[in-house]
Amino acid sequence: MAVYFCTYTLGSLSLTIEVRNLYKNNEQISILDLYNITSLYKSIDTFFSQLINEVLSNNNKYMKVNEFATILDKKICNFYEYIDILRNRTNATRKTNDIIKDAISKYTYTWSAYAKDRAQNKISKTFVKYYDSNYYGLAEWSDEIHKQYFMDAIDEYTANSPNEKKAKDILKLFKELDIEDKEDYVDIIEDKIKKAFS
Repeated sequence: MAVYFCTYTLGSLSLTIEVRNLYKNNEQISILDLYNITSLYKSIDTFFSQLINEVLSNNNKYMKVNEFATILDKKICNFYEYIDILRNRTNATRKTNDIIKDAISKYTYTWSAYAKDRAQNKISKTFVKYYDSNYYGLAEWSDEIHKQYFMDAIDEYTANSPNEKKAKDILKLFKELDIEDKEDYVDIIEDKIKKAFS
């Protein structure tokens, strides 16, 4: 497992952020414009996205956001300092998982946007956010790989946490996949939904 080293001295950046926040509403202090840290936010977003892309590529399976947090914490020596900097971008009370979602959001499709761009061969983003917005995969994957998310989601919404609407929504999205033996899978899913909600 690769270990990634820190590229920023975060102690002084934390102080800079603190001072900037203290005086940011004072219109007379233009010197604080020198402390614009937008490029730092973008760099951290890109850094997180690259690592998450690497992890998903190696695993070849969708993952949950909290798994990303655990892995990033192991790979980045001062992960929570990065999180604290990104937390400052929006709201100091945001959870780590939400901050990670924000960090990769500009690189992420919703499933329906992905399906639309894929149909036109215009894939331009790295990640796909599945129906349950806590799960992510890679846009470059074949539908055979994406299929596993949908099969697991059907099990979730028919057995573990029954929800007929979500199960039917998943089935509808599943029918759009280009996979082998799709009709057999559709029959199995429809049977699971009937058994769970009849």
